[in-house]
Amino acid sequence: MLPAEITVTPLTPAEIDLVYPLVRSLRPAPSPVAWRRHARQSLAAAARGRGGIMVARRAGREHPSGLCCYRKEWDFQRGPVLTASHFVALDILDPAPVLAALADELAALAVRLGCVEARALVAGEAAGALAGSGLRHAGEVLDMRVGSAASAPARRAGSAPSPAG
Repeated sequence: MLPAEITVTPLTPAEIDLVYPLVRSLRPAPSPVAWRRHARQSLAAAARGRGGIMVARRAGREHPSGLCCYRKEWDFQRGPVLTASHFVALDILDPAPVLAALADELAALAVRLGCVEARALVAGEAAGALAGSGLRHAGEVLDMRVGSAASAPARRAGSAPSPAG
């Protein structure tokens, strides 16, 4: 159940630039151009029921407090699954309820899209906050830099790994 003061809605075209400060907290942060391209592609995917971006906002606030990206996929063992990534919550009061609201909406969205499972690819602090939202540890996600990304400088020690997906 969503905390009453937090609403989660699909990203709208008018919010693409408004949520960019949240997106900048991802490491590595995408450029504004890359973010806009991704957001437009996600809006198109949402129109087809294949993916999108959810935005969390506290009541009475103009600026969003959180977001996550999602996509509907086919798992050959399970069937249709909803996979979410790039969870971001920046909230001076408490980011944990923002993440919980995103997780709750993820579960409801999975049902609406006919999925049998919802998955969250998370790193760092988001993992702990989302664990209490019905998500459980179900394995490990390993990633590998390939191509030109493989020659990019390594992440700084202590920086959060980029979420897979």
